[in-house]
Parts: sequence; C-alpha cells; structure tokens
Amino acid sequence: MADVIEIENEITILCEGLADQNFIKKIIEVRGGLPPIDFLPPSIYYGRDRFDQMLIALKGTGVSFSRIKGVLIIADSHDEPASTFRYIRDQIRSVRDYPFLRNYCCQRRQRLDIPA
Repeated sequence: MADVIEIENEITILCEGLADQNFIKKIIEVRGGLPPIDFLPPSIYYGRDRFDQMLIALKGTGVSFSRIKGVLIIADSHDEPASTFRYIRDQIRSVRDYPFLRNYCCQRRQRLDIPA
C-alpha cells in the first residue's frame, strides 16, 4: 500500500522519474506565471509501472485530494505512444474513481530527424 502524501496545491504532476521531474520543473521555472504545482517524491514514487501507486498515495484520506483541480502524468512513450497511453490508462482505471481520457493525442513527427 502506498504512503499518504500531503499536497498543498491544486495541480499535481506525476513523473516517471527524477530526470523527468527535473526537466518539467525547469520548464516551469523558465516559463513562469504558472500556479504552484506539487510533485511526489521521486525517491519513493518512480517508474512507469507505479502510476497507480502514485494516484493512490495522492488520493490519500481525501482531505487534500478534494482541493486538486488537475493531475498531469508525464511518461516516456518512446516509439509507442498508443500502447504507452493504454498501459498508463489501465493503471488509472485500476485505482477507481479517477476520470481518464479515452483517447490520446500527440503531435506526430513529420521527419524522423526533427523532434516533434
């Protein structure tokens, strides 16, 4: 069973690992003007196989959870965005009581040598 995590803000980002979390934090810092965002401790909550545990911990007792307006999940899809989406969606479904997207959307690369 996952530990209960205290959250303070209305937005939480769940990352696959520390590198992803640091990258997103840097984007937020450079971009500026965004509301405060919570992240789960990457030393405890990491890996694309543990998003269900992250969601359970985030939900906790429900006191903090009731303040959340959004949860963003960051995961590397590599060359398989559809199967990665389904894999993470199934984890969300397994937790129960979390809404989820039925389809994914991503920008496709026009050329393999230029990132999307």
